[in-house]
Amino acid sequence: MALSPEIKKKVMEKIIPFVKSCPLCGNDNFTVNDYIYVCPTMQLETNKVDLRSVFPAIMIDCDNCHYTFIFHAIKAGIIEH
Repeated sequence: MALSPEIKKKVMEKIIPFVKSCPLCGNDNFTVNDYIYVCPTMQLETNKVDLRSVFPAIMIDCDNCHYTFIFHAIKAGIIEH
């Protein structure tokens, strides 16, 4: 399901002000991905992915080189836990 207009508005208000320019190419035009992604964590001791421990992520892409900024959606205040 695509992000609602309300969620996109929160992203524009709470995250975009921190994304000044792309660290790779210097571009300042970005696209907010249409979905909240679920990212699993990795246990460093075992070098295995732990699917029991995930976090919701908002991804924002540089329009030039496609570098992707990843933000924790709960910690950024986009969604509630």
